Amino acid sequence: MEKIVISAESSLDLDKAEAAKYHIHVLPYTLIFGDESALDGEYGAEDIFAYTKRTGQLAKTSAIN
Repeated sequence: MEKIVISAESSLDLDKAEAAKYHIHVLPYTLIFGDESALDGEYGAEDIFAYTKRTGQLAKTSAIN
């Protein structure tokens, strides 16, 4: 029998219990703030808004795949 792995990026609207129930591996996407980057969850929404207010630029994200 083949094994199949289901993965999704962390922007998926699925809580940890549901992900565990269905054996879904959730990978954090990367937030990019100019020359700096961080994984989803390391900064909150307030930090993202503060970056935009301070720099006039929007944070970017990178795709997992």
